[in-house]
Amino acid sequence: MSVSTPSSTPAVEPPAAPAGRLTASMLFYAFANRVAPPAGRLDKAKAVPCAGPDVKVQQDALATTLVHAALWDLGRRGVIRLEEVEKKVLFVKTKSLKVRPSAGSDPSAEPADSLEFDLLQAALRRGDDGDVRSVVRALYPKDVEDPFRRAIGMANVAEINAGLVRLDVEERSGIGRVLGKKERLVWQCDVIAAHRDDFAAIVRDWNRDHDADPAAFDRLATEIRRAIASREHEERGSIFDD
Repeated sequence: MSVSTPSSTPAVEPPAAPAGRLTASMLFYAFANRVAPPAGRLDKAKAVPCAGPDVKVQQDALATTLVHAALWDLGRRGVIRLEEVEKKVLFVKTKSLKVRPSAGSDPSAEPADSLEFDLLQAALRRGDDGDVRSVVRALYPKDVEDPFRRAIGMANVAEINAGLVRLDVEERSGIGRVLGKKERLVWQCDVIAAHRDDFAAIVRDWNRDHDADPAAFDRLATEIRRAIASREHEERGSIFDD
């Protein structure tokens, strides 16, 4: 999937960008409305506050694209190599995409808690046996109710660390006691706007690689989507259920 770049530049000079490198997945998330399709009435949706009060994108497509961008980012920088491997099992040939970490790959070189950091760690743990499915599945300690939403939740941490999002915590109190805490993500739209050129540069590279081999891009996206979906927790009914 190719993506679009911002169509206009802010008239007012944006504030200085926060220190630290932003990865492809972090930039794609910051400009989510440019990389994921709009949400329909029946879609699970993710709001994009900096794009407008009513702008929402398809949650599952965004999660898939963020993980895709992270693997692509690691690959384009030579941190990993994606290699198609064919093997024969019971006279049936199957193909898989192996994730090969490069010699000297170091997760500490990636922004902490970014998807790139987590995926590289998972790939290193699996060594030469890791494929896209097993590496993406390893992002989750266990199956969850909505793995696509959880993937976006993981991406939130990196956005907070980079200063693109602020986490506000409000205490809800009753008579003489605290009833609980409510967390709210506040997107820092001025800070995000300062990275428009960074996003545009990443998009140019992404579109160039997509156009060079769209079939490979689409296959990787499919592998990622299936891997995330496989982490969905399925309720097992009783044998006495109708």
